[in-house]
Amino acid sequence: ADHLPFDIDEQSAEQIQEASPNTSYFINAERDHRPLKERLEEYEKVILIEELKKTNGNKQLCAQNLDITRATLYNRLKRLGIE
Repeated sequence: ADHLPFDIDEQSAEQIQEASPNTSYFINAERDHRPLKERLEEYEKVILIEELKKTNGNKQLCAQNLDITRATLYNRLKRLGIE
């Protein structure tokens, strides 16, 4: 399976939120009672979409900017339902 290269628990999620306040929409459990995995997948989807917009849909460049292989990018796009 193609997952994030690290495990995130609630404490790590709080650290991410403190480091980047923009993640609070996705990680703040007080407003969003979905499982952490579901919220992280949504955040991953937003990151991928934003990077694809920055690269004008150039998937090779998008993958390079995210430091992942093009195959990994395609797998993640498919898994997250991004066309």
